[in-house]
Amino acid sequence: MLVDKRIYLASQSPRRRELLKQIGVAYDVLALRAVSGRMDVVEIPNPGEGALDFVQRMASEKAACGWRAVDGRHLLRFPVLGADTVVELDGPSSASRPTAPRPKLC
Repeated sequence: MLVDKRIYLASQSPRRRELLKQIGVAYDVLALRAVSGRMDVVEIPNPGEGALDFVQRMASEKAACGWRAVDGRHLLRFPVLGADTVVELDGPSSASRPTAPRPKLC
């Protein structure tokens, strides 16, 4: 029995791709923003949301959006990895890349 141990990466981060390569994980990047104007996840902290809660919510939402993309595109069902990074320095967290508020369309 041939088993493909591949995952989908619901992230465009070059660093995440490099980390997966370093540990020998085969992956395919899910292009969640491939359609003009489409936003996979709104990357803005909720009022009062701490850095840990925010990054966990972002990773979860990206993985869920990735899974919906797998299902909607009728792709092979491999696990989906969602991840995010936040920086917290003497105060509120900020997303790894600033974004303007946009509706969640996933």
